Amino acid sequence: MKKSRNSVKLSVINIVKACSLSFLPVLFWIGILLIKERELYLFLNIVAIISVCAFIYCLADIRKEWIILEKCDFEAQETCIGRLLKRKRYKKHAGLHLELLRISIILGKYDQSGQEIENLHRLAGRLNNRQKLRLQLLEIEYVISTDESVPLREEWETVERLLEKSDQLRRKERGKIQRSIRLHEYLREEKWEDILRLLEDTGSLLESETIFEQVCMTYARGKSYYGLGRYGEAYDDLKFVAKWGGNTKYVALANELIDKMPERISYENGHTEETLKLKPRMRQKLILLGISGVTVLLFGMACIYCSYGTNIKEAYCKRVLCDKNKLDILYRESIAPYELVILNDGKELAYCLFEKNSEKKYKVMDSFRIDKDVGNRKTELAGLGMTEEEINFFYDSAVKLEIAEIIMGFYKSNEIFHQGDVECVGVSYAPTVENVMVNGNQLCVERIVETDRVQGYFWRVEVDLEEDISVEYMGK
Repeated sequence: MKKSRNSVKLSVINIVKACSLSFLPVLFWIGILLIKERELYLFLNIVAIISVCAFIYCLADIRKEWIILEKCDFEAQETCIGRLLKRKRYKKHAGLHLELLRISIILGKYDQSGQEIENLHRLAGRLNNRQKLRLQLLEIEYVISTDESVPLREEWETVERLLEKSDQLRRKERGKIQRSIRLHEYLREEKWEDILRLLEDTGSLLESETIFEQVCMTYARGKSYYGLGRYGEAYDDLKFVAKWGGNTKYVALANELIDKMPERISYENGHTEETLKLKPRMRQKLILLGISGVTVLLFGMACIYCSYGTNIKEAYCKRVLCDKNKLDILYRESIAPYELVILNDGKELAYCLFEKNSEKKYKVMDSFRIDKDVGNRKTELAGLGMTEEEINFFYDSAVKLEIAEIIMGFYKSNEIFHQGDVECVGVSYAPTVENVMVNGNQLCVERIVETDRVQGYFWRVEVDLEEDISVEYMGK
């Protein structure tokens, strides 16, 4: 049951990791668009969500590695890969077949290994140089495990050529592969002293990044001690492998050598328990998890900080990237429990609902921003070589569209304004705004405001927001 539970856990972990990664491109582009729109607060929220996705991914990855490489439960991973390969879209996935080959060799299921080697030869065109190198190494390991009499000189030469071609391999990874090749050669030729010297000179056991690697290296050392007749030392190593090797083939191989030892009882009495230490790879992943956790916390705190301001201008500037000194409050009205505020931030007009909490801090509950330069559209259109009639048509349409966007995007989208006939108010920089009608009611331009030396017009109109909104232009 434990193995079955672990395979289910791995399936869930794989889904969580895939989902965490799939959201990142979308969130990344949303973040870019928000920065372009100067939405600082929403951008921080997106970055916080990205950090959460990264944290979840790291946590899932650590849990997956703990099950497979620290607990040495490769049967759970074999079950997960087997389920995937049954699906049509994954049947020719070379990476999955390569991983299944590795696992079947680790578990000692050599019939399955042979089948996977045949599958991978059929999928050879899908393998990159790195995968071809890995396949060659696994094939050699398969041959060594099944028939020790087969000569492997040509295979080792092929591996060396592939190593030379694999520029993507880091120096450390290349060294591990070369050390593994020598170790397999020494084991095959039963050069026990050379194996011990190799493990000691390279510090392989100390460099082992996972418990599984430590089990593999300890087995090689224990077998070497056994071959040299140093049974006491061999017993300690092989007992370690038997205890921590999980469901790998090394457990059965270690127990087989232990059973063959003469005077085994005397070694059992002198056996010293070796404790496992957290390996470097897991420490690095935990550090990365900690960093992503701190990032989530920092951006979460930044979101909270940018949620409130001691006054309306500060609260708005924390939400939108703008110069506080250029921010003007054009209109302010109390609509319990909020305040309706129209702001000019120098580039756009912002229609906002603010909430004031018990600590007398303001929070932007909703905002709608619109380009305030509609009054300059005639100049832009004139530069395109249009006729006067065409210019007036596009200009009047732009004024009408401006009013429609404000009413639909701000007033109609907020339930607080849905109280029968509501007076919608706004500011426009288009002189012809008084010619606009909403649901048959003409806009009333009550007063003129001066901002940035540009003539502005304050307008109001009564509208039933429960009805369909119709915006028309009367003309001159």
